[in-house]
Amino acid sequence: MRAHSNKTYLVYSFIVLLCMLFSSDANAQDELPDFIKRLKLEIVSVNTITSEVGMQQYVSSLSKVCSNKGNFRYERPDMILLDFENGDYIRMTAEKFTMKNGGRVSSLKSTSTPVIKKMSLLFSACMTGDFEQITSFFNIDYHANVTDCILELKPLDKKSNRYIKDITIEFNRQDLTINTIHINDNSGDWSEYRFFNKHLINAGN
Repeated sequence: MRAHSNKTYLVYSFIVLLCMLFSSDANAQDELPDFIKRLKLEIVSVNTITSEVGMQQYVSSLSKVCSNKGNFRYERPDMILLDFENGDYIRMTAEKFTMKNGGRVSSLKSTSTPVIKKMSLLFSACMTGDFEQITSFFNIDYHANVTDCILELKPLDKKSNRYIKDITIEFNRQDLTINTIHINDNSGDWSEYRFFNKHLINAGN
């Protein structure tokens, strides 16, 4: 994958990760509003979220899967940190997006580019349950089984489609914490994040 494409893909991958905490058969789509309502109720009192995270990334040009692991932390109102054991990290607030990858640090205003701006809206939706604001650039499908609630997101605009084919997010049906995020790139690359030992801390605790 070209350097610019890879960087943009990493941005998409990370912001999707921000959905981590809480999320959402023709009947399944009818259940989506109920899911969003429950999501809003679940997250309103949460102040901090921490977890361990394992990442696998397949790079088609290298025909290999790269693995990494680290820690995830969210602090209300808008701080997100993904800190990997190899020294790489991604940090985001409402004002600033910072990423260290392979020893190089990049920093941007969260509203500086259309891609970052759209992903910031996705972040906001995942934290508040207000998914209406992202339906103009993501199609969202809802499915459920005995153990998981599953959201499938597909970019609607051409610019996003250049990098992302689809995103699948699997949530624990009991507490709506995320278990797995799988992101497919149109080039054949993919990234998968699995979350373990999740801790949600309510305000005042």
